[in-house]
Amino acid sequence: MAFDEGPDFEQAPQGGAHFRVSWTGLVSRTFSLWGRKLVPYMLIACIPILINVAIQVTVLWIIYGPLALAAIGSFGTDSFTILLSLFSATTDPIYLIVTLPLMFVGIVVSAIVTGAVIKLALDNYGAPEMGEWRESISFAFGRIVKIILVQFLVSFILIACMLPALILMIQGALTLDFMLILYGGLLLYIGLPIGLYLIIRFAPASAVVIAEDHSVIDTLKRAYGLTSGQFWHIFAGTLLLGLVVGIVGGFVGIATVPAYLLGLTSPLTGLLLLAAITGIITIITSPITSIFYAVLYRDLVERDEKVAEIW
Repeated sequence: MAFDEGPDFEQAPQGGAHFRVSWTGLVSRTFSLWGRKLVPYMLIACIPILINVAIQVTVLWIIYGPLALAAIGSFGTDSFTILLSLFSATTDPIYLIVTLPLMFVGIVVSAIVTGAVIKLALDNYGAPEMGEWRESISFAFGRIVKIILVQFLVSFILIACMLPALILMIQGALTLDFMLILYGGLLLYIGLPIGLYLIIRFAPASAVVIAEDHSVIDTLKRAYGLTSGQFWHIFAGTLLLGLVVGIVGGFVGIATVPAYLLGLTSPLTGLLLLAAITGIITIITSPITSIFYAVLYRDLVERDEKVAEIW
């Protein structure tokens, strides 16, 4: 298999490394790559994430004062979360005015970090001496619009699967109509499996943006094609990764307790301490999911090539 390390991915060989792995291998190789280049991954995440946290602290303190302590880190940085917030918070204009700009900043930050981490992981995977974090950030900047558009388009598709249920549940909550809430819940049971299926089928989309130069629509077609026949393989690997990251997140979350306790006596100091802890934790752990997408992409491409060889 050929794969380039240069800025345009012009396919230079990497010594015949094998990238096809089991669903447990997807996770084990993710953490192996993460540990192998931990400092460069942290450098990629450091500046944009710290800027994002600093903006959150400043804006929230100006608007909410001491109550900002409870809001730090609560805003989603992915397009799915921001779109879901648009539908679920339409009755609170002030909430939208305050949170939407912060969420959009978070989306840009997330796109930069996601793209740069995937680029570095693809370069480094199978070639331990390769991969440079500055080049990865530069490359991600070049494709940031496409990354965001792909993420938004996937999110729109997922939201569409659950939109009827959300509308009924919101209307039921506003009118105190229990039957509407019940019908909405039933529709949600239908929409969620469809949404889960699509999440799996489009899982490598961000990696395709970085590794291959396609249009937004062709990127989604490519991701959907790569995942054909691999649903349970990807689902199992994604579930295992989520469990591991969730366990790690539970332990590191304990580190935020002192900030909340300090906030009871000194809100501003507690806010700054919580922002620092949140930023550090995010810088260390945020690259893991993006590395997983890079490992998954390589795995699926090799599987796809072997199928083509058989035919």
